[in-house]
Amino acid sequence: PFLHARLALAARGLGVDTRQAVEIYARVLEGLDADVGALLAALDRLRIADSAIVAFTSDHGAAYPDEIVGRSSPFNMGSTGGLRGGKGSVYEGGSRVPFLLRWPGHVPAGRAATASEV
Repeated sequence: PFLHARLALAARGLGVDTRQAVEIYARVLEGLDADVGALLAALDRLRIADSAIVAFTSDHGAAYPDEIVGRSSPFNMGSTGGLRGGKGSVYEGGSRVPFLLRWPGHVPAGRAATASEV
């Protein structure tokens, strides 16, 4: 929430440094990437990777998607793939999120689905 608040204030020109907010966002993503890597390495080290289900998803929708701030805006922090709405919206752009699943022996590596398969 802190990051999104800083980006929202920057987008409205309320004295928050846009570059600093984007740098914070980049560091958050780098940290997340390192943490996921550490988790997968730990599963390998414990020799349980082949029997572990790893699920990764995000919260609701993209912050400041294309149709709200424009594709070239420095505040564009994601895409809803053309769906209406974004983070905090009740439209599909605010509710559809990526979901990654690693389940060896059950879900083939590299498989992609374009529709919900519940």
